[in-house]
Amino acid sequence: MARVNVTKKNFISILPMIKDCIDQAAFISIDSEFTGLNINNSTKSSLFDSAEQRYLKARLNVQAIALAQFGLTAYVSVGANRYDAYMYNFYLFPEAIGGIDTRFTMQASSVQFLTQYKFDFNKMMYEGISFLNKSQENRLKDYLRANSGFSSNLTDAHQALLRKYCSKIARWLIHAKEDDVFTLEKHLEDGEVELSNEVLHRILINRIDNIWPQPSADNVLIVEKVSPNKRAELMEHWSVGETDYEKSLESYRGFTNVIDHVIKKKKVMVGHNLYLDLMLIYDKFIDYLPKSYQEYKERLHSCFPHIYDTKYMALQLRKEFDDTVHSYDATSLSELHAAMADPKCTTALLFPPTVAMAVSHIKDDECRQSNEIETDTLGNIHEAGYDSYMCGLVFLRLAHLVTINKLEPALSAHPISFYDYEHHIAPFKNHVNLIRATLHNICLDGADPEHNRTDRLFIKAKKSALLRPEEVSFLLSSYGAVDISKISQNKAVVIVSNQICARRILEAFQSHDKYAVVRYNPWRHSILANRILWTGAILSAGICTLALIRNVKKQLLS
Repeated sequence: MARVNVTKKNFISILPMIKDCIDQAAFISIDSEFTGLNINNSTKSSLFDSAEQRYLKARLNVQAIALAQFGLTAYVSVGANRYDAYMYNFYLFPEAIGGIDTRFTMQASSVQFLTQYKFDFNKMMYEGISFLNKSQENRLKDYLRANSGFSSNLTDAHQALLRKYCSKIARWLIHAKEDDVFTLEKHLEDGEVELSNEVLHRILINRIDNIWPQPSADNVLIVEKVSPNKRAELMEHWSVGETDYEKSLESYRGFTNVIDHVIKKKKVMVGHNLYLDLMLIYDKFIDYLPKSYQEYKERLHSCFPHIYDTKYMALQLRKEFDDTVHSYDATSLSELHAAMADPKCTTALLFPPTVAMAVSHIKDDECRQSNEIETDTLGNIHEAGYDSYMCGLVFLRLAHLVTINKLEPALSAHPISFYDYEHHIAPFKNHVNLIRATLHNICLDGADPEHNRTDRLFIKAKKSALLRPEEVSFLLSSYGAVDISKISQNKAVVIVSNQICARRILEAFQSHDKYAVVRYNPWRHSILANRILWTGAILSAGICTLALIRNVKKQLLS
């Protein structure tokens, strides 16, 4: 199995190949790895959350964390039910430039998780590809127009690199003659952060009087020693135009160019448990997440109109395949991949889709030898590139299972096109799975489903003892996912993920010595409902008493 690790060292050179693969793809599959999940306890997901509440919590988390790695696999149809998979593993890191200095959180548990699966943090930070969203891009564009010299707000790393380049040019100038040309090889050392040639040219023109930068490739810097008269003539005709600004912006937009191309082509996009991935893609590469949940859905759908979540598909199809050879128990990506690749599944299918890893687009032997393009033979679980590949394979197998189950036997006895797949899996399109929520999923191109999948229980500490939520959570969590909301010193409402979990808890606590558990009844257990009932009872009693007094008075007067 082969993959391409993409860093800022090789990104520009292979970006055209990446775009070409996206152009040819029947669909693309994605995955991402990030530096945290929750910025504090208040932003943790809860079974009590509505879809809007879940979004607002996740929005705070997404704004505070960074995308460390992005995986994209382009699945190109090359024949009857045959696909070539082009897998890319992008390392990302936000660049500090022109007043844009991104702050982000690294959560210890997330870092430990990535470390467990051999994530290369050095590659992320030293070689990560830059990116900008629309608001950041506009801010940088304004800065470039207002600061033609561009040297006033460079980071320390950029200033250090600039000093190194200026020092080398100054040493050359000591012995250089007019019209001599100096070519400076731009080899970055550990910790150095590159500046684009467009930015360097503007800075050097403003800093050094007797040189003039010449057009050059990205990996070299070429300057000419010029006379005062020639420099004056060049300066007279030199101006920073929109093209120069665009070139500078392009170098800092980095990975955003890939996402823009996916949006432009409106390709089918596949992922597993996509909820956070989609929010991160929007916030980091498109624009800051809007405050309105509905507005976010509409904007996201306009960018990516054909989305499939394999987690949602697997959960919906599991019941359908329970009693067949295609059944599977778990719905995690790695376990689904193992189930879909199991011979028991593949041999039972007619014309199952086959996938081959493709590296034929990497034709530059010189690039391979210099490690500008990195390939290897192993894929690791929870590496974004490999996970995106697994997700695409799971998607193809699930789509095939759905399609052959719906086709007449005679029609299923031949290779099936991706067009046929799309037709039969249409009911799953634009539904994104939710975990630990009151809804099974959200719908990106319409109203969210109204079905509520949770049961509520009422728990009370016996003998007027204090109820401790941590202890109750520990006792109940072995039966399934639960969340607790304390309503008094000795009472709480417990929300559980499904009826099976609720039934197990009720059975286990029938004779518990410390806690009593019953099904939640809002009229009996809600404080607000009790207050309304008591208020109603008091008002009724008062009205009856007043009527009685008036009646007695009338009798006395008569």
